[in-house]
Amino acid sequence: MHSTSLACQLNRDSLPPELIGGKAASLTRLRAMDAPVPPAFAVTTEAYRLQTSRLGIPQRASAVADAELADIRARISAAPLPEEIASAIAESLGALGMTSGVELAVRSSATTE
Repeated sequence: MHSTSLACQLNRDSLPPELIGGKAASLTRLRAMDAPVPPAFAVTTEAYRLQTSRLGIPQRASAVADAELADIRARISAAPLPEEIASAIAESLGALGMTSGVELAVRSSATTE
């Protein structure tokens, strides 16, 4: 398995939903069954924790009041992507033989799906 703590290649290795989300974990199971799954990687919950920590944002949705959502969304959108996360994504793209400027499908997944 090729992985870092911030991004993981989705291959035949089982990866926990707590690390990569439910959809990505399901893709690893499908690949293990030889289902036709395109090459993919996941940005991990560690990357999420890194960014929320740097921005001083609560990590759990239950810790956020509805009145705070617009401010938090604006802070996340305005914040630069940390270099460590950008590098992990670039490395993962490179491992798939891709470079910048390619079109990708992006899926979001909660760890409890």
